[in-house]
Amino acid sequence: DVSVENNGDVDTGIIIKFIAKGTISNPKVVNYDTSEYFGLNTTLQSGDEVTINTNAGFKTVKFTRNGNEINLFNTIMDGSTWLQLDQFKNIFVYEVESGDWSNLVTTFSHFDLYEGV
Repeated sequence: DVSVENNGDVDTGIIIKFIAKGTISNPKVVNYDTSEYFGLNTTLQSGDEVTINTNAGFKTVKFTRNGNEINLFNTIMDGSTWLQLDQFKNIFVYEVESGDWSNLVTTFSHFDLYEGV
């Protein structure tokens, strides 16, 4: 599991990056507390990168293989939620449908936002 802290005073979107170190399929990030998830129906090979941006106005799913970038918006799993960071601490777990989950490096980044700014 991964703990991500939002020190702002409003909820905010996140940027989730998947980097495959081996072949995996259908990666998914799950908010441990709410059970909301964001997943993709796709297979990743070693070296593939996926960047998911859940920030309002910037929602994207970008896939990069061998320097070529394509949109993976059409692979979003049914029931997925554009995950947001609640104020304070958020815990996420990630999983894969097939392949070794340790072949998936997952990073999270965000900007702390403040009401009125």
